[in-house]
Amino acid sequence: MLNSRKLFSFDNYLILSFTGIVAFAIVFLFYLSAEKDLDSVSEMHIRSNLLVDELRRSSDDLNRMARSYVTTGDLSYKEHYNQILAIRDGKKVRPNSYGFIYSDLIRGNDPHPLLNGGQTISLLQLMKNAGFTQAEFAKLSEAKESSDELTDTEFTAMQLIDTAGPMTWAIRAKANLMLQGSAYHQAKDNIMRPIGQFHIMANQRTLDAVNASKKTSSQLRLVFILLGLIVLWSLWRTYQSMGVTLGTSLKNLHGQIEKIGNGDFHSIIPVEEPIEGSVIALLSKAHLRLANFERERNQAERKLERIAHYDVLTNLPNRVLLADRLSQAMVQCNRHNRSLAVAYLDLDGFKIINDKHGHHAGDELLIAVSQRMKEALGEGDLLARVGGDEFIAVVVYLEKIEDSEPVLEWLLKAASAPVTVGNAVMQVSASIGVTHYPQDGVDADQLIRHADQAMYVAKQAGKNRYHLFDTVHDNSIKIRRESIANIRFALQRREFVLHYQPKVNMHTGEVIGAEALIRWQHPDRGLVPPLDFLPVIEGHAISLELGEWVIDTALSQISQWRSIGLQLSISVNISAYQLQQDNFVSCLEGLLAAHPEVNPRYLELEILETSALSDIGQVFATMNACYNLGVRFALDDFGTGYSSLTYLRRLPAHLIKIDQSFVRDMLEEADDFAIVEGVVGLAKAFQREVIAEGVETIAHGVALLQLGCELGQGYGIARPMPAGDIPEWISSWKVDDSWQAQSPIKAK
Repeated sequence: MLNSRKLFSFDNYLILSFTGIVAFAIVFLFYLSAEKDLDSVSEMHIRSNLLVDELRRSSDDLNRMARSYVTTGDLSYKEHYNQILAIRDGKKVRPNSYGFIYSDLIRGNDPHPLLNGGQTISLLQLMKNAGFTQAEFAKLSEAKESSDELTDTEFTAMQLIDTAGPMTWAIRAKANLMLQGSAYHQAKDNIMRPIGQFHIMANQRTLDAVNASKKTSSQLRLVFILLGLIVLWSLWRTYQSMGVTLGTSLKNLHGQIEKIGNGDFHSIIPVEEPIEGSVIALLSKAHLRLANFERERNQAERKLERIAHYDVLTNLPNRVLLADRLSQAMVQCNRHNRSLAVAYLDLDGFKIINDKHGHHAGDELLIAVSQRMKEALGEGDLLARVGGDEFIAVVVYLEKIEDSEPVLEWLLKAASAPVTVGNAVMQVSASIGVTHYPQDGVDADQLIRHADQAMYVAKQAGKNRYHLFDTVHDNSIKIRRESIANIRFALQRREFVLHYQPKVNMHTGEVIGAEALIRWQHPDRGLVPPLDFLPVIEGHAISLELGEWVIDTALSQISQWRSIGLQLSISVNISAYQLQQDNFVSCLEGLLAAHPEVNPRYLELEILETSALSDIGQVFATMNACYNLGVRFALDDFGTGYSSLTYLRRLPAHLIKIDQSFVRDMLEEADDFAIVEGVVGLAKAFQREVIAEGVETIAHGVALLQLGCELGQGYGIARPMPAGDIPEWISSWKVDDSWQAQSPIKAK
């Protein structure tokens, strides 16, 4: 440590310097005060002389005015006399300086200088306020009294001139004699004698004060100089002590601190032998510690950075570094018009080895396998470990996709080669999923996901193989997702509408109802038919929402037609997926309850016969529950799907619809005619009503009537139309005469 005596001396010198500076400042203030007192004495001496001079001059001026008046009789002299006297007695405003009162008072029409004002105060009061000693003021008062006595004589002389009657030489001579006689001069002398004595007393007082102030100033100057020398000495000693304490110059110390502040912990402080305990010595030690800390921190950062980007066990890049390198490789592929392969590898049977031989053996296996797989890759390729036994390889600069196949085979061989750990020989294999960029045009994260999906396919296919990701299948899934999202959005924006196709009795011409057919009023594509969007949502939850919307809209339409006197039933298509929902009956009941004005028998639900009904018993119970609500069912597209006779026998549907694919070609195809004939026969055998779809011509209607099918719908009757067009179509509808002429076959 630094010598405590030296530290103590530095503190003392610092305090001494500060004390000396304070004392120096105090003495300097006293010196200034002494100089100010000296100035005050001089100022008072000048002011005393001015007041005494005014008393003397005013006495002389009064005498002059009085003599001039007595000699000339000019009233202006008398007027000036009175003004001088009034100013001296404090009856009029004093000018700023007595010298401005008089010059030659007879100056024509010039204004009187005394009118320029100061304050109204008597000369005696000014003397009293001047701070004279009592003896000095007594002398001045004596002179003032003598001046007043002289003034009485002057008034008497001027009164002689003012006496009424003719002015004679004798009167004027008498008045002049009063102002020039020995008595007058004696009175004048009585004024000047005390003034002279006052001057002696005032001068002595001023001299004494000046001498005292000079003495004080001289003493303070000596103290001032002495303190200055002491302060300089103490500052010098403080500087010397500070140098010992700092151990170097301030410039050097500042430079070192600045280096440390800028984070420079490696430059050595240039001090040969720093004093123990000095600031520079302590700073040197701190500098060394900071340098060591910085070195350790950098090492720790490099270690953390490696941990953050590399797998600790295999020393392979981890997922973080993989993402960065893969993104860079994708950019290079785009720039050089090349492809790359992302291979997701999962070791088959690794868990069994890990459980059987222990984690240490498992780790050794991973190290050996990862090293072999890394050697199987080419220059510029990348192998990363992303999980316990999962790896990702990035194969770059491929001219064509097939170029990756040899590399994949090498990876399979490298993974499946036996590994010896101690006395145990272990062997695993790899399942590899592969996708290629830019053929699979997604981002880096999606590429890895797609390779992962393909890896699971390879594992399910028997392991120890690779599988290429199917971009076409994935794109179809994406398109379906987008379509479902668009349909959901369209449902929210109320873009769906229902068109209605009339169903008629072709023999009688009666309109027995209408089938509700959904359309998508797309803002860009126009009116989209159902086959363009319904298959996309088959089996999806959005199909349930759309199905409920169709039923609700159909019930609203039944109510609107009823309000205009049109009693018309509406049939609505429902899927097997919707019908087999556990809450179907309760949902239907809720929709019917929302339209209490609609009789449920006007709602008919058409089940697609092509749908696979997984639980006929449940469907039967659901349909019966709906029948109890008053809703009827029809089997749509009969003959095209599953278990037709089973459905016809077990399901409580009152109506069978012959699929239009059979009706359309029944006039040309004997097989289709036979199917239609058979369906009509089955319907009559099971006591079900039957209706034919796809009645496009008069001939179709004639043939159907001849087979015993009276009900029909199709373009030959009416195309699907908006709900608002149905009433007008019904009013203009007329059955064809050839249809009325037919005699339908009656069921036996």
